[in-house]
Amino acid sequence: MHTISYSDHKAEIGYGIEKGEEGKGYVSESLQLVVAEMKRLGFNKVVINCDRNNVRSIQVAERNGFQREGLLLQDCIEYGRFRDSVIFGKILR
Repeated sequence: MHTISYSDHKAEIGYGIEKGEEGKGYVSESLQLVVAEMKRLGFNKVVINCDRNNVRSIQVAERNGFQREGLLLQDCIEYGRFRDSVIFGKILR
């Protein structure tokens, strides 16, 4: 969990995993646990921001009930190049 806004009752969440551990459900399981704890703590919304070309990350967000909210063109620079970001959100209440 990062980019926490207590006044707005929301936070951005990020995840990553070693290549050899992909596809085993660890990210989804961890995401579900963190989201459940955020809900218990009174957060209203969770946001995921990922590279538009990161198919696995997009699938994790969609598989776990996050809704695609938008696309940010040239949102940040990664490896010296502009990167587009897909924004996902999930309402917890």
